[in-house]
Amino acid sequence: MNPAKLHSSTTPNHQEPHMAISWLTALKVVPWEKVLEHAPGVLDKARGFIDKRRQTTAEPPTELAQLAQAQQQMAQALAELAEQNAALIAAVTRLKRQLRWLALALVLASSAFVAVVVLGVG
Repeated sequence: MNPAKLHSSTTPNHQEPHMAISWLTALKVVPWEKVLEHAPGVLDKARGFIDKRRQTTAEPPTELAQLAQAQQQMAQALAELAEQNAALIAAVTRLKRQLRWLALALVLASSAFVAVVVLGVG
């Protein structure tokens, strides 16, 4: 069988094969320091949006009211996600700090072990 025909039969003619970026690679590219820096601002804006929506007193027609309610629920969900994201970033930052201390302790313990073995102390 012709390899070109095999390839053309497995992929549609309108699509060209392309390399996909892995999630891990994509996550490594994200500037997490900037995300952490801007997370509180995003959270404040989401809360402000929710508060602004709650202050509206005019009653729109039924369909619009349903849309407004759905939009308010989405804004609330967004605010909750922003809070969870901020907590997740804080936890990751804390874990990074702990990992640095553990790495330092491992280096010190390894150095002490090598010194004991090489010098024959003890």
